[in-house]
Amino acid sequence: MKSTRGALVVALVGAMLTIWSMLMYVTGPLAIPGFSNFMLPAEMFGVPADLKARGLEAYLKGKNTGWDGQFYYYQSNDIFATRDTISHIDNPPYRYQRIGVSLAAKVVSKVLLQNWVSPLTYYLTTFSICVLAVFVFARFLVENGYSPLWALAWIAGAGTQVTILNALPDAVADAFLILALISFLNRQRATYLVCMSLSALSREAYVVFPILISLYYFFLDKIPLLKERFPHAERENAQWVVACLPVLPFLIWQVYVRMHIGSPSSGSAIVLGAPLAAAFEYVKEIFYLTSFSDVRALQVIGVYLHLALLLFCIFICGRLLVSFWKSRSASLAAPIAVGFLLLVAVYACFSDVVMMDWTGYFKADNMLLFLVPFIYVLMRSRIPPSVGVFFLALVLYFWIPFYQRINAAPLVANIPSFSGVAAECKNDITTKVEMQGISVVLRSGLLNRFFGQPVRTMKVKLTNMSDYVLESTGAVGSLNLAYQWVLRGSDDVVMDGTRFFLSQPLKPGDAEIADFAIVFPEKKGSYDLIISPVEEGCVWLYRKSKQNALVLPFDVR
Repeated sequence: MKSTRGALVVALVGAMLTIWSMLMYVTGPLAIPGFSNFMLPAEMFGVPADLKARGLEAYLKGKNTGWDGQFYYYQSNDIFATRDTISHIDNPPYRYQRIGVSLAAKVVSKVLLQNWVSPLTYYLTTFSICVLAVFVFARFLVENGYSPLWALAWIAGAGTQVTILNALPDAVADAFLILALISFLNRQRATYLVCMSLSALSREAYVVFPILISLYYFFLDKIPLLKERFPHAERENAQWVVACLPVLPFLIWQVYVRMHIGSPSSGSAIVLGAPLAAAFEYVKEIFYLTSFSDVRALQVIGVYLHLALLLFCIFICGRLLVSFWKSRSASLAAPIAVGFLLLVAVYACFSDVVMMDWTGYFKADNMLLFLVPFIYVLMRSRIPPSVGVFFLALVLYFWIPFYQRINAAPLVANIPSFSGVAAECKNDITTKVEMQGISVVLRSGLLNRFFGQPVRTMKVKLTNMSDYVLESTGAVGSLNLAYQWVLRGSDDVVMDGTRFFLSQPLKPGDAEIADFAIVFPEKKGSYDLIISPVEEGCVWLYRKSKQNALVLPFDVR
């Protein structure tokens, strides 16, 4: 009972942290696109017809590719790729081989008597599986005499949080592996078979664990040298067969994908390279940094922490294997440690494509935050306080860029292809700006996000009334749509708003709909909100004529 109570508390804390992250994200970057777009679907790939019929639209326009989570969400509504889903995925064979998370979401939707997997159902599925894994791991820790707080490191890690946030399969694959390993240790074979199968179907590298566990039992039973060295090892009949069963659905699915969709393009040439080659490029940069407060320094220090975590995992796994061999006491910890050593070896080979951003390598590293306390439990060793300090540093450090992500300004829909060509300032551009809709969606600041001045989203229509083609070029003369707050009755500008870039050149008579997140002034007073085109480096068009703009009076109280 005590173990369950402590585990529930830890799981609740993890759940609350995850919910808070999503709330910050929904009321910040997702303020305009809304929760249904949390996987960031992009127009570049389009939306499958059945989902489009249900109202899901590709929010991100132009060159913005969105997040890979959009593909795994699409798959949840077309498990066997029998509709048009594969035409809306960047690499269908590669994505479809990772069907585990999508399959879990599909099963949940059927249990809830739904005829499709909604974005909410998909999110709740990934969220619930991760929280369940934390609960099971925390209870496992308490039952073995360890603090359940160690289970918080995995779910609190920015790698887990960011993958849940953007519908990626990594965190759920980790959760299934956690559940599978603990279930096998607790002799819960049915749970092991389901969770290990889904883990391998969510991240193909994890199939190494049932293979290694199976080989461990097979060799203990069949090889004379191991029989002699480990005479008291557990040797149940056909134990190795049970351990290996999750490999079967993995292989069947791999065959189906190759026959029905195609062979997955190997990403190893892109994401993997020579061991530590890319990492050492960042290691060397520490000597050339002029400041430890800029973005580059944050990236370099992150790589140092990544390498420190890999080295520590090599140390404790190696220590366990040495202890295993010397003790003459067989333990399931041995194949598990070997499996994680293989993963660490792969992580050491990450190329610059992965190492250039913390989300690339730390979402993989995050599983190692489970490994370390798990290995200590298997070794029956006390976890040194220094490990706790190291974990705390890791979690807090990578929360810096993660918090910047969830606390960012609302995402704009389009990233145009800037020509970069400067244009002469024009003196006779005329436009019409019309209000299409307005709603209150969020508040600014950290605590003020929920208690301070509101931020409203406004849908605005910009019509080109001139004889020129208007274009966002990214250079002087570029025509963008923006807003300013002006003290009523004066020309004093108190706040400049973000720009909205035209998704394509606007010919005479053409119009474009823009979604704005309007941040209100913090100081009380009477203001005019002026939404107007701006010729960058030239002039705000409303200063030539208010007919070029939309002027809305607001009293901030």
